[in-house]
Amino acid sequence: EVYPGVYWIPLHTLGKTRYTDEDMKAFVVLPPEEKRTKIENLYEAIQLYHASDFQGTYDNENHWIDKNTLWQTHKSPYEAVLSNNGCCATDTNWLAYFLSGKYPALYSFGYANEDGNGHITTCIKQNGWFYFIDLMMCRNDSQSFLCKENGALQDLLDGEWAGFLFKCKDPVDFCHFHTQS
Repeated sequence: EVYPGVYWIPLHTLGKTRYTDEDMKAFVVLPPEEKRTKIENLYEAIQLYHASDFQGTYDNENHWIDKNTLWQTHKSPYEAVLSNNGCCATDTNWLAYFLSGKYPALYSFGYANEDGNGHITTCIKQNGWFYFIDLMMCRNDSQSFLCKENGALQDLLDGEWAGFLFKCKDPVDFCHFHTQS
């Protein structure tokens, strides 16, 4: 438990992989539709994400309605897979492409600041639990900032960023965890 009601859990909690890293490297060159047939759970999607070496780029399209109102558009899930680069919304859509239909409910979970900046992540609901994964933290270039996924709470707390998979019964608890950490 990392915060009242919020738990840091292993990535394989929602399913273990059936593939080696070498298998995933072979999948990278397949068309998106074929890749999608190979992925059955979150762990396998993260494994493919690493093998694909998704790159973080700022790809928001801003649409200012007036000086105070900003709307943004982002790549579709399919476009996210094709481009293999983008912001947090794009990597969330990348994951949605592979996990759609694999779990009872899949959500985008985000927040926005008054200046129009924000962040978006993925939330999976299964068996009464909400599971939160920030794919931006799973990018290869983010790995040096994260602790090892070893279950040692102190290692997580000492990490520069809090990443990987968390679960809770009430999404508001996850919001409180993030505002307190």
